[in-house]
Amino acid sequence: MPLLETLNELIARDLGVQPEDVTSEFIHEMRKRMEKDPLFQIDRSSEFFSDPALRQLTFEEELLWRAKCRAWACEVLAQGVTSCS
Repeated sequence: MPLLETLNELIARDLGVQPEDVTSEFIHEMRKRMEKDPLFQIDRSSEFFSDPALRQLTFEEELLWRAKCRAWACEVLAQGVTSCS
């Protein structure tokens, strides 16, 4: 299976959507939501990138993040395809 298909399968499984729903427009809309979320805000200091422990979410944060992403996926699919602008 080509890499892109494999990645689409993994993304779809994590988000609870169909692999064919994972389009570039879908990814674009998901990224817009993710980048606005406070949990996604990344400390861009060199310390952040050099210490993997700083990049780890707590178990509760990970559960919250997964729930948010699944909800956003439903929203994106419900609104329909949009262009990447």
